[in-house]
Amino acid sequence: MTRVDTRRWLLGLWRLIRPVPVTGWGLAAPFVGLAAAIGEVGFADIDWGLLALAILVVVIIHGYLSHAINDRVDWQSGTDRYTEGVLSGGSKVLHLDLFSLGELSQIGLVALLASAALGIYVAVRAGSWVWPHLVIGIGAALAYSLPPLRLSYRPLLGEWLCALPALAAASSCTYYVAAGVVSGRAVLAGALHGLFCLGWLMEHHISDAPADLRATPRKVTTVAYVTLRWGSGAAPWVAASYFLLAIPLSISLWCHDSLRLVRSIPSITMALVAAATAANTNANSVADVTRRERSLILVAFTHVIWLGLALTNAFGWLILMNRGFLFSTLPT
Repeated sequence: MTRVDTRRWLLGLWRLIRPVPVTGWGLAAPFVGLAAAIGEVGFADIDWGLLALAILVVVIIHGYLSHAINDRVDWQSGTDRYTEGVLSGGSKVLHLDLFSLGELSQIGLVALLASAALGIYVAVRAGSWVWPHLVIGIGAALAYSLPPLRLSYRPLLGEWLCALPALAAASSCTYYVAAGVVSGRAVLAGALHGLFCLGWLMEHHISDAPADLRATPRKVTTVAYVTLRWGSGAAPWVAASYFLLAIPLSISLWCHDSLRLVRSIPSITMALVAAATAANTNANSVADVTRRERSLILVAFTHVIWLGLALTNAFGWLILMNRGFLFSTLPT
């Protein structure tokens, strides 16, 4: 391979992984599960090497398997070529001639084999509950874009049968690898983060809707369906609805303890801010959609940081540490 080819492949692989979405989805969801594990069982028995492999599997599935398939399918249907969205068009490796369709297929196949092999190793080492999580993750990546299911081309199904289960599974699996048991809280926390991610994704789909509806086959996302049925003015409410759905889920996450219920207030506040931001989008302005999507990305990142701190009980540890420091400095 020549130096030019090496540079092209490295640049292409970097663009294909799409650092912002992978950080917000593929890294943040495992972070939520790890935070829940640390908050409930502590650091002592965590196998950090095995945990790192489990997180790497999530990154490969999302960053390379899912993106390689999605870029290829959306290019062939035409939606990535027609879209006028600033943040749209997939990773743009095909636009920039960094990869061919055949090379994307090769990358997708390697990513599938690598994620399966590493996932099997983690399952053998960590325990049997890794298997259903691995099936959900890989299955979601394949079903989201590949025919015959191609669930991202159907309203609601891409979100509820692929994206949300995969995000909840990434959180749950990380908890399991870290703690050795399955946790309902890790599933709820992953789903809560997932709703923020889906709100961000639905905002992203607003500027894609005209191109999606020109595609062959038509990419009838939830946003595109609502646009067809009720007009472009109704499309922003799809994104807003996902943020509003996060409110009862946040309350459910902390409802077992009346004092901890206070911890849902930041999530509720951020969900309301995000819902208002999304609902006021001018769906006919690419510039406004882009500006608001960037704001929603910031909210999603801020929220997952807060969620991690709350799940690890970081503020409780800080209070205890400060008390210890205070008592150790008092005269006796």
